[in-house]
Amino acid sequence: MKRVSTACIIAIVCLGATAQEARVSTIETEGIGDVDTVAAQVEFCVNVQYRASTMLEATNKALEFEPALREALKTDELSPAESVFSNAVVASLQAPDDSPDTRTVSASVRLRFYAAPYVTGAEGPREFAVLCDKLADIAKSLQGSVEGPTLLANDPEAAEQSAIVRATEKAYPAAKAIAGVMKGQIVAVDNVSVQSVTWNTIPRGDAPQPELRKLTCTAKIRVIYAFATSQP
Repeated sequence: MKRVSTACIIAIVCLGATAQEARVSTIETEGIGDVDTVAAQVEFCVNVQYRASTMLEATNKALEFEPALREALKTDELSPAESVFSNAVVASLQAPDDSPDTRTVSASVRLRFYAAPYVTGAEGPREFAVLCDKLADIAKSLQGSVEGPTLLANDPEAAEQSAIVRATEKAYPAAKAIAGVMKGQIVAVDNVSVQSVTWNTIPRGDAPQPELRKLTCTAKIRVIYAFATSQP
């Protein structure tokens, strides 16, 4: 998928003094380029909070989270590529209501699964739905919540560089056209600045929706070109 948006600004700087001397001007353009790739991994985060009358009791409950989750994953035949557990963290010494359990300790885990089984094959979407259901059920059984899925590209840096190159390429035609209108030509690139590089890993209303088979990296750049005109 390619998407282009350009905006142009012309700034004229007179460097010539004689009638036949060239006038050097600058044209500033903005370009937006998109590059699509497939997801390599999918990430979920399971978060839990345990409340008790003492901090020790709440901590003991939080320390049981990791072995309980590992056992649940084994039971459901889920094998994450990566599991990163947090330490038990003191969340609050005061309960938000009149409950006698006034101590709260939280814990979490980040789980990453390879996306290949869900990207290829006709059954991929159904198998991915089953994965999401299982993780949601596990989180509920542990009195927690699950965040995700977040889709991750295999080589994000390569995709980002490609998007920047594409955006730069798309910025040039507008500058060339304006230079032509001004009876001049582009003579040099004065400056290129990257305004932003974003991924659509999180659904947003103003961006392409993330899919396992199509993640989109969008780069926005600003280029200042020098162009020359001749005074009659």
